Amino acid sequence: MPITTDNLDIRDDAQIFSGSLGTGDAGNIRIHANILEILGKGSAIASSTNAGNGGNITLNIADLLLLRGGSFISTTAGRSQAGGNGGNININSKFIVAIPKENSDISANAFTGTGGNVQINSQGIFGIEARPQPTEKK
Repeated sequence: MPITTDNLDIRDDAQIFSGSLGTGDAGNIRIHANILEILGKGSAIASSTNAGNGGNITLNIADLLLLRGGSFISTTAGRSQAGGNGGNININSKFIVAIPKENSDISANAFTGTGGNVQINSQGIFGIEARPQPTEKK
């Protein structure tokens, strides 16, 4: 069941999270909104597993996705030699904005399996650039 709302603010270390602490797969996250703001270090939309496959994150944002202050959108599978393939991240938003030098990230990773794919469809992306590894957190 997706989250559907006009405006969604995730701030002050709040998270929308799906995960598995055992060997199961993480659940999927789907959000439909006009505006989605993820604000502040620790604020996130995330899917994570210890040993299963990561869940997919799908964001359908009509107007604006804003990332600020070290926030993140992430799928991660497996930890400490445990397998699992990463989930995929699909973002459809008219505009995506991240403030440069605030270290907000979008990532799909796996510890030993295949990392997920990140697909972004947007008319304008500002302040985000592709990097071979995550930005260093300060």
